[in-house]
Amino acid sequence: MQCSSTARPAIRGGHACQKAKVVASLLMLVALLGCVPRSDLPLTELLPGVAPGIVTLHAVDESVGSGFLIGDGLVVTNAHMVARGKLSVTFHDGHKARWQTLITDDRLDLAIGRVEHGGAGRLELRDQPPLLGETVYALGNPFGLGLTVTRGIVSAEARAIGGEQRWQTDAAINPGNSGGPLVDAKGKVVGIVNARAAIGSGIGFAVPVASLRELLQGVESAGQ
Repeated sequence: MQCSSTARPAIRGGHACQKAKVVASLLMLVALLGCVPRSDLPLTELLPGVAPGIVTLHAVDESVGSGFLIGDGLVVTNAHMVARGKLSVTFHDGHKARWQTLITDDRLDLAIGRVEHGGAGRLELRDQPPLLGETVYALGNPFGLGLTVTRGIVSAEARAIGGEQRWQTDAAINPGNSGGPLVDAKGKVVGIVNARAAIGSGIGFAVPVASLRELLQGVESAGQ
């Protein structure tokens, strides 16, 4: 930047130039900050993109669980839901379909199934693990009441529960949430809800997405 000492005779040229540079730098910083996009979506904007990918599962023993779409006709839930017997799937639009198990892993407590109706939405899996204290949302069908969202944080780094890693969250988890997604503020899945503490409150657990990716490799290798 070129400065002229004739702009304000009362100020020495060097000081005037320095002041002008500072002002220009501040203006540039403000402009750059104004162009930085928001990475997190307000909940009211996040839900319309996520809700169509959530499903409800009904077992023959009348128990209710949750799940979510990850691809064309592919649904994720917990293995302990599949263990309850024949399942039916209800989509966000009310359409119903039969569940066909592709792969299940009791150790991971995960299952992937195929349904005829692909559904109107699908959820994206997050590549990076969530951070301690990061805001997360649990979506599912607690007590069979219908789609419900609760907010919390990742309240502890991955813990070994039953020999397997689990994210801990204080988002409200209730019967019927099993198999539903735990998503970040962008709507990306960071875990699959599978348990809560039997005593006390505010202690829920979710299977890390890394475990789901492990199971997906089994589906792909089998050509399913």
